[in-house]
Amino acid sequence: MKKLAIIDLLFNWPPDGGARVDIKEIATRLAKDFDVLMICPDYQQFFPRGRFKTPVKDFPIKKVPFNFYTFNYYFVSKRIKKVVDWFNPDYVFIADAWFMKPYITLALRKYKPILRFYAYESLCLNRGTFFKLGKVCKIRYLNGSLKSFITCIFCSMAYQKFRSDTQHGQEYWGSLCFSPRYRKYVQEMLKVASKIIVYNNFQKELMERYNKNIFLAPSGVDVYKFPDKPKKRSNFINIAMIGRLTDPVKGFKTLRAAVKKLYKEYKNFKLLVTFKKREAYFKEPYIEVAGWFSQEELPQFYKTVDICIVPSIWQEPFGIVAVEAMASTKPVIASNTGGLSTIIKDGYNGLLFEPGNDKELYQKIVTLIENPELALKLALNARQDAENN
Repeated sequence: MKKLAIIDLLFNWPPDGGARVDIKEIATRLAKDFDVLMICPDYQQFFPRGRFKTPVKDFPIKKVPFNFYTFNYYFVSKRIKKVVDWFNPDYVFIADAWFMKPYITLALRKYKPILRFYAYESLCLNRGTFFKLGKVCKIRYLNGSLKSFITCIFCSMAYQKFRSDTQHGQEYWGSLCFSPRYRKYVQEMLKVASKIIVYNNFQKELMERYNKNIFLAPSGVDVYKFPDKPKKRSNFINIAMIGRLTDPVKGFKTLRAAVKKLYKEYKNFKLLVTFKKREAYFKEPYIEVAGWFSQEELPQFYKTVDICIVPSIWQEPFGIVAVEAMASTKPVIASNTGGLSTIIKDGYNGLLFEPGNDKELYQKIVTLIENPELALKLALNARQDAENN
């Protein structure tokens, strides 16, 4: 059996987001055909890298220790390479690595690594979000002028507030993102990869000038874990937003404004949001903290929901929450951006609205409240699409 090393610098379990679910499911299936070893850091000062509150049993994991002073471009690439060389794999698959990805890829170039970009790490210096001052940023430092690169450096430094003692700041300074050479390393990383896997066309267009072996392979969910029957509509409507509401790119501010308008006309609804109950409180009587759910608990939560909202205002790389909701036979209202634009077919398996437009979002919610037949049709089509795709 051939050996496969999977490198993920953000892996933790239970997961903090969809990217971790995605790579775990991929690794689990690859382990049926390959001798898989997952390699990840053991460094949890600012982010739960290598934290396992529940064990992962489907494949072995090798944790590499780091601390504040060693989690930088030099030691990360050197120590990861040492473990990979010891394992001596036939293939190397590099998943999430934020700003460290170019250094790891170049250190392992002899293995002709396969790269997977779930989001935009290293392609944008502001956390890989292409997001600035509440809007999608149009600057592309990777393919732009030196002026654009300098603009991105100052933007990213301002976001980090010139600090190294934060989740993104420590890695930003440790990877020397502010150096003009960093852009060259990113470009070289894309060139040496044997293949690159992306999750939407926006990513592909950014990178295809450096590598022609780019494959669009959207994420997915195990649809059979989710309820395949639609919820019977009652007089009370549960609307849900699932995910990291504290991240401004996820668009909770837009949804909050929309349901504020909604409450002026309708009292028979609740907006359910996912937070740990001790960590959040909302004064609005129509917003309820539902809790934070494990992957095993999520399907049961979806059973209580009538309408799911995905109001992202950035170029959402994929939108795994939208697919979970579709698999749960729910009507979805999503922003017309990034991967969501390809998942949701407006009027067929869900509804789309302009990112950040709370008035349009309000109208879409009203449409589904007042047209239960349409909501049912969208939900059934959504489940069918989730199964088919």
